[in-house]
Amino acid sequence: MTASTIRTTVRAISITAVALGLAVLLPFLFHLLPVSGGVPLGARWLPIFYAPLLVLAVLGWRWALFPALAAPSLNHLLTGRPTAELVGMLTLELALFVSLLALAARRSPRLLLLAPLAYVLAKVFASAFLGLPWEATVAALQRALPGIGALLVLGALAAYSPVLRRRA
Repeated sequence: MTASTIRTTVRAISITAVALGLAVLLPFLFHLLPVSGGVPLGARWLPIFYAPLLVLAVLGWRWALFPALAAPSLNHLLTGRPTAELVGMLTLELALFVSLLALAARRSPRLLLLAPLAYVLAKVFASAFLGLPWEATVAALQRALPGIGALLVLGALAAYSPVLRRRA
């Protein structure tokens, strides 16, 4: 291994570790805020999706998949949220989200703007795979509209920021 390769690997591992920390910290902070309308803010704002999106933009899908797969279980172990029943579904949604968005971004990094569409498709595919009723999926998507908007903003930043847009 050359010194350059080692530096690149250390940088990627560091960014991924920070992203995993953010994927745990952001939902935790959202869950500290008061619940509105009986729905946790994490289900509305989707903060667990932010870090994998940003890692995808900077380092690519291989590095983004780690926080996507690890964050739900780690969050559950540290904070009790998401509930045990939702850990598997959220992990599947995050893996699909990263995979779908990575496929789009391979064609063009500008397609990181499709983050909201990737989330919707991930939610629909995961719900169908797990046999959830269509009405529940639609209701969850309606509750998540603020988070879908946040993914649009983060996707735009990732697509058009020369700092973030690197290797999607």
